[in-house]
Amino acid sequence: MSRFEKVVSDWVSSTLLPSHIQCSYAHSIDEDVNGSSDPSRRLFKVTFCKPSKSTPVPSASAHLKVFVNFENNNYLLKGYTVEGKKQLLPPSFPFNEGWVDKIVERKKQLRGKLNLVGVDLVGGSKFLDTRLPQILQKKEKEKEEMEEKKNDSGDEE
Repeated sequence: MSRFEKVVSDWVSSTLLPSHIQCSYAHSIDEDVNGSSDPSRRLFKVTFCKPSKSTPVPSASAHLKVFVNFENNNYLLKGYTVEGKKQLLPPSFPFNEGWVDKIVERKKQLRGKLNLVGVDLVGGSKFLDTRLPQILQKKEKEKEEMEEKKNDSGDEE
């Protein structure tokens, strides 16, 4: 574990999710290698999800981005952002599990809406991402053809 990772891990376990706070989400910490080209700055992603026996791979997860700098021979946690928000929160700003709940719920609702148009997003992939517009166009074309058939059969009466 690098010194940068240790700073983030210690902050998550002591400040973000201290032992007296019971968070119902599992979390993992990963460094975003594309986060900064500056070697004195690092970006980490904390992923939250709720695996269970029935769904060991959760249908949705939420992320925090954590920013760490190396300044004056010290590793300093600059702050964090919540997925979907731009505001950089100071490291001392209290974590709210409700943020994660809202993000996960929004993703589940979006997944449900996309499933209604016949798109299976389980495990989403680059392949699916490139095909989604084509699938939606095909559905629209089928709908137009059905309407044309209805109109044609209505004209014969």
